[in-house]
Amino acid sequence: MKKKLTLILCLLFLVTVLSCASHEAGLQKNGLKPMTQEEMIALFSKTVNTSYTGAQTSGTATFNPNQTASVTWKGGGGGSDSGSYTIKDGIICMKWKNLRSGAEKCFRWYKVSEKEYHCVDPSIGSLEGKFYLK
Repeated sequence: MKKKLTLILCLLFLVTVLSCASHEAGLQKNGLKPMTQEEMIALFSKTVNTSYTGAQTSGTATFNPNQTASVTWKGGGGGSDSGSYTIKDGIICMKWKNLRSGAEKCFRWYKVSEKEYHCVDPSIGSLEGKFYLK
């Protein structure tokens, strides 16, 4: 019985991981490629004002050319934070003063249209949010 339960839990975990990774695979299947270092530097060379949607919240985010950023959100009672970002090897890493207890989190961005970008977790390819340029 214990072996069956362990097997079922392992299969559920595998299905969860594969379904998360499917978003990035779907983007690539549709011919989209992750933004390059040069494309990201060009995008963030000026102030970028966005609205975004995530798994459990939505809000706004502003990225400044001096690598500072601010974010507001509506879910969980709402709030705001400020922090910084870096771009390296086509990956943007964000670190907020309070969100995620100040831990850095990195994302790969895909340009879906002139004003829509999807960001994915580079380690598993899951969709982390959709950003819309204002």
